[in-house]
Amino acid sequence: MRVLVVGGLGSIGRRYCAILRYLGIEYEVLDIQKMRIDGSALLTDNIFDLNDCVFDKAIIATTTDTHFRYCKRLIEIGKPFLCEKPLSKNLEECKELVELDQQKLGFIVNNYRHCLPIPSKRISYNYFNTGSDEALWDACQLIYLDPNAEIMTSSPIWELSCNLGTEISYRSLENSYVEMIQNFILDRKIYLWTLEDGLKMTQAVLDRIQRENK
Repeated sequence: MRVLVVGGLGSIGRRYCAILRYLGIEYEVLDIQKMRIDGSALLTDNIFDLNDCVFDKAIIATTTDTHFRYCKRLIEIGKPFLCEKPLSKNLEECKELVELDQQKLGFIVNNYRHCLPIPSKRISYNYFNTGSDEALWDACQLIYLDPNAEIMTSSPIWELSCNLGTEISYRSLENSYVEMIQNFILDRKIYLWTLEDGLKMTQAVLDRIQRENK
């Protein structure tokens, strides 16, 4: 098994590489920083040409605006992949990917599903540090699980709870990434979210944004 980590030198990409090393899985990194060193082929808009890469599965850990093109390319070449969330902020792009993915090759990151109890309601999240996609998009998994999840950005300490008081530890969060990657590598699809889930996740966030802007 050889995994291609696209964006493997970024913050989340480095986490995935560390997990793959921990699991003893061979991997290759494709990243804009690496390209400057070894001259890897770039197509337009910082999109890599995957033709010269030898791999069995891929993890997309690049910026959200590139997800659509990488997912589309991986579907075209028939490679299973796990895409960072959100799949896209553009609902039409999500719909197109779902329609294209007839072989069900694509999955969307769902690590929170691996650390939260089932069902998870009354989710409350608070942490000052958000990604480049801003708070609601950064918490899109939680909004997918609970459309009314409380999302706050004031605490310097990572906090997550659900079901009126069940607290989730940060260690559980870290373990959730490992479990998700294991399930992806071992084809345990019942524990993963498909691109259809990615579409519904984007819809949930867009609905939330619309409600809050009224």
